[in-house]
Amino acid sequence: MIPKRSWLGVFFAVYIHLWRAHRKLANAQQELSYENLTEPLLDGQLQALDFVDRNGHPRRISAVSTPPGWSGKSVVLIHDLKMRLETWSPVWELLREDGHQIIAADLPGHGGSNLTEGSLELSSLAADIWHIMDHFGVSEGVLVGHGVGGFLALQYLVEYRKDATRRLPFGFVCVACTAGNLQQVIGRENSLFGRETLRHMATGFAALRLPELFAYFEFSGEASVSKRLGSKASYAEVRVVLEAKRRAHSDWALRNLSDMLWTLDLHPAISALTLPSSVLLCGSDDRNPQPLALRDAFVSSGTLHHFKMLEDASAYSLPLAQAEEVTQAVRSALA
Repeated sequence: MIPKRSWLGVFFAVYIHLWRAHRKLANAQQELSYENLTEPLLDGQLQALDFVDRNGHPRRISAVSTPPGWSGKSVVLIHDLKMRLETWSPVWELLREDGHQIIAADLPGHGGSNLTEGSLELSSLAADIWHIMDHFGVSEGVLVGHGVGGFLALQYLVEYRKDATRRLPFGFVCVACTAGNLQQVIGRENSLFGRETLRHMATGFAALRLPELFAYFEFSGEASVSKRLGSKASYAEVRVVLEAKRRAHSDWALRNLSDMLWTLDLHPAISALTLPSSVLLCGSDDRNPQPLALRDAFVSSGTLHHFKMLEDASAYSLPLAQAEEVTQAVRSALA
């Protein structure tokens, strides 16, 4: 047994390390403040989309849109895992200047959207995007998916092909997303651990609720999020992401969303897409170890008209930290 004094010393050393990391992060130069990144979505009107899903469960999707009287094209924004619709705020503000209808929605279990049995199944998540399109009457639109939101957007484009073709003539903008297949990629590139071992480790880590536990302790939560965002993460970005994680309804249930990236592969389906596409990726994104494979899949479909690789950006916080780049990709699609 380790003496109590030794445990106390370990605890104190860890606390000092986390406190120093906090001070270093907080004292770093900030381009945007926390207030800048959490401003209300200007001219946004909050709406609750209530419906009964295919399993007979009552569902509610929380969404925000610009006023119905606004003319122009439609931009539909789907956020990443453990984020929320407000994290589109910097992109929203830039797109708002163009006068288009802008729509952002919370994924199930995020923000104001509820979490019910079966709502995290891939077919149900694709149906959610259909409900959003139908509710707001999108007809001259572009669909923008960030991270896992991009993965779900791809499934909508595959499963609701006719509906997507009718509603989204300006196509799809993939922002730092993946088409899955991580099992094969990790198993091939990592010689120390097999893909099943890595997946079981991730499952055990989530089952112990360690991510949830770390997030609720201020300094350890900051350290965990800042490591995820990369060396150039600002204190404001870390606070926004940490707050979004804390508001998620169930970290354990939301693991199902990230699990799909390991077990499913949408790359073959991309080659059959006919909608124009734009792809914005980050070279250091650990969730997409083969970003050029995603690019090549869109190239094979003959629809890719805009591609850019950002080497010095965090994929997870791209709409927050690189709002201009994301907005430029959307404008390129609308043009």
